Amino acid sequence: MFFELCEAGGMAFVRRTVQNEKRPEVTETHRMRVRQGRELWAAVLSGMAR
Repeated sequence: MFFELCEAGGMAFVRRTVQNEKRPEVTETHRMRVRQGRELWAAVLSGMAR
């Protein structure tokens, strides 16, 4: 499993990819302002996000 912070055009989201035997399972958060996305990203990195 790995996470990515994606930013473009003033918006951000976090993508989670779980690698399975068949094919990767990708989920994404809703789009949010960059500041909110970076706050969420900090929570992910610190283990505080659920």
